[in-house]
Amino acid sequence: MQALGMLATFDLRALKHNSARYIHAVSEALKLAFADRERHYGDREDALASVAGLLAPAYLQGRATLIRMNRARPRRRRRATRDPATAVTRRGRDAGRSGSGAAAAGAAADGTTHIAAIDRDGNMICLTPSGGVFRKSAFAPELGCTLSTRSEMFVLEDDHPNALAPGKRPRTTLVSYLICEGGVPTMTVGCPGGDDQTQADLQLVLNLLIFG
Repeated sequence: MQALGMLATFDLRALKHNSARYIHAVSEALKLAFADRERHYGDREDALASVAGLLAPAYLQGRATLIRMNRARPRRRRRATRDPATAVTRRGRDAGRSGSGAAAAGAAADGTTHIAAIDRDGNMICLTPSGGVFRKSAFAPELGCTLSTRSEMFVLEDDHPNALAPGKRPRTTLVSYLICEGGVPTMTVGCPGGDDQTQADLQLVLNLLIFG
């Protein structure tokens, strides 16, 4: 939603679907949205106020002014002292590297699933179930289920909004969308894929809304 708000300041249709300039604009908006995620997203007491501020049109217009159509924002190196806009754990950074051969095939077997259903009366449901990497999950016989590995997505920095703390839920990549027109649900959007979810879903929404 942050990326959509930034891209609303661009004439995407004029850039032409999947042109180099179009992909550049979408990618740069996503970089800024992900930077905000690293700085602000987490299970926190002021979550609703924080989300409202991040989705405020004035804020998103300001973020959009940082997008330069003649150059890409570089990926910053992690500083010795925490830079909240780029803070990631080593585990999260390594997880973004693509594998090959048997290792990649093994990782794919653990994936996430997306399920969407719409009945004849227009009732809709969308689910993106995922327990993390099931090979690493601990099975609890007395519970009859595995304990999710999602806790690995906490950031091990005390002052981070996604910091590991008692009673807190980790930030995850799981997202499902219900799209409404005039308050009436019209469709769902979702997919598996970790951080690919928000990137692919953004393209699905833009394909539909901008390019029909």
